[in-house]
Amino acid sequence: MGHLFESVGRAFSFIWAAVKMAFRDKDLILPSLFLIVTSLAYVGVVFVLLNATDTLWLAGIDKEETAVEETAEAETAVTETAETGTAPLWAETQPRSVTADEEEQEDRGRQIAQAIFYVITTFIGFLIFYVFAGMTVSLVYDHICGKDARIGEAFSLAAKRLPQLALLAVVATVINVLAKAFRGKRGRENVIGSIVAGIIERLWTVASFLILPGMMIHNLSLWQGLKRAKDIAAKNLLVVAVGEIAVGMVANVIGFLGIAGGVGVGVAVYRVIPKPLFVPVGMGGIIALLAIAFTIYVKAAYYTCLYVNAVETAEAGHRAELRGPLADVLA
Repeated sequence: MGHLFESVGRAFSFIWAAVKMAFRDKDLILPSLFLIVTSLAYVGVVFVLLNATDTLWLAGIDKEETAVEETAEAETAVTETAETGTAPLWAETQPRSVTADEEEQEDRGRQIAQAIFYVITTFIGFLIFYVFAGMTVSLVYDHICGKDARIGEAFSLAAKRLPQLALLAVVATVINVLAKAFRGKRGRENVIGSIVAGIIERLWTVASFLILPGMMIHNLSLWQGLKRAKDIAAKNLLVVAVGEIAVGMVANVIGFLGIAGGVGVGVAVYRVIPKPLFVPVGMGGIIALLAIAFTIYVKAAYYTCLYVNAVETAEAGHRAELRGPLADVLA
């Protein structure tokens, strides 16, 4: 128990140091904000396109209105036939009844289309995440090395590393699909599958956050980055555990409190200024976005500092001088 409290204390030390680092160079947290805004815009665009093309079923959303309209049309056809003795012209063009085999084939086709849609949209989502997380890595590295961290240079570097980041997104998508398969259709009811899926996702999260600095800082390939991440994790188990458990836990709690605070501020402002609605919603939303962006920034900063220290230690043959907020964690 004492070790847990010590780890949490170290996590607070790191987060406080990371906050001071972000205040000294406000560009550090910008990629995390851009990530959230871009992700929300991406989801919104996908939903609008699916809705406009009447293909919401690709995302597992069926329009109940369609079934209601078809039922109404069928009832109208029956009524007109009874009154006139002849079926309306539009009723003559109605499709014939579908056999069980045809219905099964159609369901299979829908499932395949939904699976393809899921893979593509998941890949794009991961790619967006890795691009902006990679920018954060680049900015944090420049800052702890005493350079002027500039958002434009970080974006240019991420653009150069796009092939590696895309490959990382491909692997992340495969991991996500595997985890989903382990969980199965029953979701939380599949306890063992959910546990296995959770372990896979947690391991990949650690690996990806250690691979990213190698790609961004030293232009490593995916395989090279994976090998280095494995070596770093094996030699720094305690530090990785502090980052993944303690720092992650504390950052998530702060993020949750920030989101709750944003909702509270939005409600309070709405009671004072109910109209226009975008004022309370906007104020609460900004606070919530800042909280989420902060948690992403903290995690990327932690693993970047860990990566830099591990690489410099390996090159020097002895424990190198700690850079950045990580020095507060291991002091």
